[in-house]
Amino acid sequence: GDRRHSNTARVTMVAVKDGSPVEVPRLICETNEEKARFLMGLIRREMRKQRIAQLAEIEQKLLAADTAQLDEWMKAANPVDLISSCLS
Repeated sequence: GDRRHSNTARVTMVAVKDGSPVEVPRLICETNEEKARFLMGLIRREMRKQRIAQLAEIEQKLLAADTAQLDEWMKAANPVDLISSCLS
């Protein structure tokens, strides 16, 4: 009978007219909570763009690496160390 928050879902909606996305009026945030959530959405989107670019850079390095380098990275126990190695 106890209630507790277990998860959060975020949904992106796109307005479509005649099969193509169209602009809609900008969201009007009135409360501090609405403003904070809107700003967090902007931050999440920017972080996602940065993460995608970083992953593409890592993928290029991994695909260009020779066997010895790949074998060395395969031994890395910590993914954070592997990311640092690929980005340096």
